[in-house]
Amino acid sequence: MTYLQRIAPLFAGWEETMVWSCLQGVMGRAEANADGSAAMIVNRDFVFLAGRPDPALLAKAPGPILVPRTEDWNGQIEAVFGKRAVKEIRYAVKKEPDVFDREHLERTHPALYRRYRESNPKTPVIFISKPDIRLADLESVRRRDVIYRTYIEALRNGDERVFYVDGFQLFNGNRR
Repeated sequence: MTYLQRIAPLFAGWEETMVWSCLQGVMGRAEANADGSAAMIVNRDFVFLAGRPDPALLAKAPGPILVPRTEDWNGQIEAVFGKRAVKEIRYAVKKEPDVFDREHLERTHPALYRRYRESNPKTPVIFISKPDIRLADLESVRRRDVIYRTYIEALRNGDERVFYVDGFQLFNGNRR
């Protein structure tokens, strides 16, 4: 049993793309406490926390964005990070392949981002394209490009709290 297989049960059922890409060994890294009761997955700026809250493990968290699986981590986060800990809510907008055609996505995606940003100027925004893209499907690639262009527009307009993750690079094999 590999290290990632040993900690995977702590993350079981958590449908978070960046968690599963790490558990598959595609991107990111994982670390657990000595008895394996708590673990964190570090994927770029994000640290995903699971298991029994452990302040020693938490103190090693390098990323600015901590994502606890359960609320019982919150008290430990505040204890370890003090006033540096700022609780924010993350939202996800899912784009199913049959819900939006590319033209509709082009009309709505940039506007949705701009409207959200006006109301939430300090909240980080993560653009993640769909992981099940097929590079031979030109329409699928074009939908991914819409998401990426919105991200680039945000950067050009000075938004430093946006991030882009290319969904195609997140998974191996049958999880894609």
